[in-house]
Amino acid sequence: MQHAYTREEVVQSLETVLQDAKFAAAPQMSAFLKFVVMQTLDGKADRIKAYTVAVDALGKPATFDPQNDPSVRVLAKRLRDTLTAYYQRTTGHKLVLLLKSGSYIPSFVSVEAAELSMSQSNVTTLTPVITEPEVHNNSESIETAAEDLDDNVQFGDQPSARSVSLDSAYSIANKLAKP
Repeated sequence: MQHAYTREEVVQSLETVLQDAKFAAAPQMSAFLKFVVMQTLDGKADRIKAYTVAVDALGKPATFDPQNDPSVRVLAKRLRDTLTAYYQRTTGHKLVLLLKSGSYIPSFVSVEAAELSMSQSNVTTLTPVITEPEVHNNSESIETAAEDLDDNVQFGDQPSARSVSLDSAYSIANKLAKP
């Protein structure tokens, strides 16, 4: 059963998260989180797209092209990882701000629901399934493909596994770019 939280409860939770040292030291990530939470609370979740996050939250120019600039996707991944680490190392939360992979629209869930969601999304084996992305032979496309691969391959929640995953994604993307 989904619990409905008040606007005040969600805003209080957001403010608590943003006061954490990791978020205080990352203004772009904090602006991203605040923007998506407030847009959702204001009933404007349908406006939350890579372009609006980039322009309205991060101050990118109106010419920003999310198809050619992966910065919002990369920051979203970093935000998800930082939120997960925050909730793993802190306690006493009434609710959790959850940003599921593949979406920039946050959910506001109980600690129990967040734990269930995170446990269901973790891969328990070290056998990844990768679909081959389109990669062109230039460094920007390789970087984008590597980030996309890394978003889709998980080797658990260990930091060392995360770096192996990203290194593997870059290696695969480079191999796919070879003529």
